[in-house]
Amino acid sequence: MFKNYFKTALRGFSKNKLNTWISIAGLSIGLTAFIIIALFINDELSYDKFNKNKGHIYRIAMDMGPDFNNPLTPMPLAPALNAALPEIDKTVRIVKNRDAKALFVYNDKRFYETNFMYADSSVFNVFTFNFISGDPQKALTEPNTLIINKSTAQKYFGTTNALNKIIRIEGEDKGYKVTGIIEDIPAQSHFHFDFLLSFSSLSQGHKDNWLLPYMFTYILAKPNVSVNGLEKKIGDIIEKNFATQITAQSGMSWSDFQKKNGHGINIYLQSLQSIHLHSKLRVELEPNGNYKNVWLFGIIAILILILSCVNFINLATASASVRSKEIVVRKVVGAVQKNLISQFLFESFVQCLVSFVISLLLISCTLPFVNQLTGKELSLLQMFQPILVSIIAATLVLVALLSGSYPAFYLSALQPVKIFKKAFNSHQRGLSLRRVLIVGQFTISLTLIIGVIIVGRQVYFMNNSDLGFQKDQLVVLPLHANLSSDKKQALKNDILKYKAVQSVTMLNYLPGKEAYENQDVFIPQEKTKDQFVPLWYIRGDWDITKTMGFQLLTGRDFNPQMPTDSFGYILNETAVKQLGWKLQDAVGKTLSTFGDGPDDMIQGRVIGVVKDFHFEDFTNTVKPLLVGVNPHFWWNVAVRVDPENISATLSFLQKQWKTFQPDYPFEYYFEDQNFSKLWSSDQKLTVILEVFTGIAMGIACIGLFGLSVFAAERRIKEIGIRKVLGASVSHVAILLSKDFIMLVAVAILIATPLAWWAANNWLQGFAYRINISWWIFIVAGISAILIALLTVSFQAIKAAIANPVKSLRTE
Repeated sequence: MFKNYFKTALRGFSKNKLNTWISIAGLSIGLTAFIIIALFINDELSYDKFNKNKGHIYRIAMDMGPDFNNPLTPMPLAPALNAALPEIDKTVRIVKNRDAKALFVYNDKRFYETNFMYADSSVFNVFTFNFISGDPQKALTEPNTLIINKSTAQKYFGTTNALNKIIRIEGEDKGYKVTGIIEDIPAQSHFHFDFLLSFSSLSQGHKDNWLLPYMFTYILAKPNVSVNGLEKKIGDIIEKNFATQITAQSGMSWSDFQKKNGHGINIYLQSLQSIHLHSKLRVELEPNGNYKNVWLFGIIAILILILSCVNFINLATASASVRSKEIVVRKVVGAVQKNLISQFLFESFVQCLVSFVISLLLISCTLPFVNQLTGKELSLLQMFQPILVSIIAATLVLVALLSGSYPAFYLSALQPVKIFKKAFNSHQRGLSLRRVLIVGQFTISLTLIIGVIIVGRQVYFMNNSDLGFQKDQLVVLPLHANLSSDKKQALKNDILKYKAVQSVTMLNYLPGKEAYENQDVFIPQEKTKDQFVPLWYIRGDWDITKTMGFQLLTGRDFNPQMPTDSFGYILNETAVKQLGWKLQDAVGKTLSTFGDGPDDMIQGRVIGVVKDFHFEDFTNTVKPLLVGVNPHFWWNVAVRVDPENISATLSFLQKQWKTFQPDYPFEYYFEDQNFSKLWSSDQKLTVILEVFTGIAMGIACIGLFGLSVFAAERRIKEIGIRKVLGASVSHVAILLSKDFIMLVAVAILIATPLAWWAANNWLQGFAYRINISWWIFIVAGISAILIALLTVSFQAIKAAIANPVKSLRTE
């Protein structure tokens, strides 16, 4: 029986090759996109699930206002929680500076490393790490010990046993003994490390300081503990100690502090599995994902799958309707309805199966590109998980049933006499449904086209906006060696001798980097110390304004000939407003900050005001900023160079580097790269949306082309009669095309408000954004009409120029 079904299906496919392959191609592309997105979403949802205690691990976060909402906590918090709260089983502190870089050395191997952190020895009781060698209970109990992962062990030691070997960090007196080796941490973790150093190796100078949050604190709660109750108790402990030290340092009561700042301290716990997708705080151990993108891609995946399935069903029913006479003949010669139903369903399942096989081939070809774009390690094998396999199988079965059910159950039930009397007209019955489906397809495609244009324009806007300073031709050299102020100045003087160097400055912070530590409080002139104002700051040398290209609005620049400028400040416009001053009155006013005690005040004077400039991404407004001079904060050398012959300038800088930092390999970067990294996620989103839009539009056009072929075949004799009666080729082509173009026009009317709403919501996430212009919708609409016209015009013209004699001779 199945052999007969298979032969009949092959004959049907070969007779209608074009429609068959159009149907299979559309479904294959849709399945490919759906499965790839499903793999991506599955990867995003699986973060931190490898931890055995995942349901009881929480990270403590502190909300002290818009600029102080982050997961950083003070050093004494963990010991205090262990002593006071029996609901907590274990605590662990992790210290990592995302911008930190150190030179790790073992014998003749020297590598810059950024992926290292410090942690309490209890880290192995909280998180799940698979030890290859070493004792997890003793690995980090002693100072100057560390563990490494398998990849790092191979990098530094090859096949030699790494245990008890000593790794040095250049610039530190003591080395670190390797006390453990673990398997590489799974990619689906919200933090990774190559080196994990013992917490006791850090300076303990802040062990009693509750006012300096700079580390991540995780807790392992005991089962059945109330999270809300635990948050309250942790908050009480922090608030009590914080308030005591605030009063001791500033003389301000805790209630006055809250009134002054408009808020106190709000403690909340972040469950481990929610961090990757739902935590978007100012400071994170690693860049997190975004649950909005997961939802967006999930919706796109479903829409693309719906598009392809609708196409498949649409073309299948359209093709089947022309087989009505075949069905009647088979029934006349003895075929029963049961056999006809089985035949049509079998044909539909075969096409779905072929589409699935082709999609697997497409996935294997496109996954390398997807991994490069997303930074993930997706593989085809990950698809064969029970839930994904079930979804795909259910989808294929549903599509096969829906596409095969029309010919199987409706056409097979027709009476032969009705067919021979031509009382049956399937074309009219299916026409309304197919029109609705075409409108739906192009509505989805148009919404994506408009979205791509708007996202692309926002990214272009960010890349080309005036940042308020000159980021181009600015080379940055990080300082690693512990150089004295005199040696730093000597390095700067030597660099300035090169003809291609325009200016040089040394500073602690470059715009575009995360600046969570660069903040202090200042007391404006004529205000009491309990009326302080928080300001962000950049500390540099005398030439910072000139070299960075900050635009001076009033006042003057720093002058090395004026010793008082060591305590001089240059503010940005937002800082002037924050301090309650007017721009023209700011110069000459004083600002004070706290020294070592409540009565130790350090006073400086404002000498100038610069135009606001961006030092974060466009999701954040420009913060109030202070620029000052301080040689203790010279951690980077910024060199403004001529654009010609950059390679020769870099060679010169490398020679100077070797003179002053001979133990460190030469490294540099260009300042504009900082901002390119800030926009990188949005640029990737643009590329992904472009690909999805192309797929959606391609599937819609495949369906439109297939239906235009079907329409031309159904009206072949009508076209012949019109041509005999004098209709021109253009008249016939327009006749066949106008119905489809009208459907696209309806889709434009539906898609425009939908796209505007979605794009406007996305843009609300940016503090600085484009306006949604009306021409975007016009361009998208015209593009869709032209694409649809090109899609159907080929078949329309082909039908219009056909010889009417051939189409009418069988009448």
